[in-house]
Amino acid sequence: MAKFKKRRIRRIILLGITFILSTIIIEKFIKIQNINNKQINISKEETNFESKSVNNINNIKSIILVNKDFGLEKGYEPEDLVEIEVKSNKEILLRREANENLERMFEDAKKDGINLLAVSGYRSYEYQNDVYNNEVYNNGKEYADKYVAKPGYSEHQTGLVVDVLAVNYTKMDENFENTKECMWLHKNIHKYGFILRYLKGKENITGYNYEPWHIRYVGTEHSLKIKEKDLTLEEYLGKS
Repeated sequence: MAKFKKRRIRRIILLGITFILSTIIIEKFIKIQNINNKQINISKEETNFESKSVNNINNIKSIILVNKDFGLEKGYEPEDLVEIEVKSNKEILLRREANENLERMFEDAKKDGINLLAVSGYRSYEYQNDVYNNEVYNNGKEYADKYVAKPGYSEHQTGLVVDVLAVNYTKMDENFENTKECMWLHKNIHKYGFILRYLKGKENITGYNYEPWHIRYVGTEHSLKIKEKDLTLEEYLGKS
């Protein structure tokens, strides 16, 4: 009888231990499942964000930020690229709406006796790769990274950027800012939906040295506000 009671007690204890262990294992399994589900949801959100960014860039009314931290897909190419018809030193492509406003700006500049010259517009990933590598080869990586974007991180790939100089001043250097053409440009570009992308004194925000010739189309809805508050695109979008 005593042996039977001992066996019964042992059985009860074993059942209790088994129950406790089962409970612990089930709880851990539930926690792991919750973590996995959370990770899946996060991954879905990230995927949606990425595809949303790609979709947005196809809509010219959306502002896309391209800099050293935010890039574009290697194969991205705007569908509405057109050849610009303003004075230029070569064949240059730009997105249609940006081009239309560039034409208006060049026409109005000419009325004021200002002769502007477009020298660069849309660049493919491959073209930008050549530009960057050539700059590194000629001037070293440290210098190149101050002025030239790596492939996939160049605003030129958006088709919304154009480098503008003067007919009588074709050097891409800071002395361009002393020309009457540059002064007119900086005073008026916002009226046509463009902004000066790399401002002087804000190199730590944009990641690039001051470029008085590099203008970016964002539309007048944004360019007027950016000009009024003297902001970089990073500051305007809260990404500085």
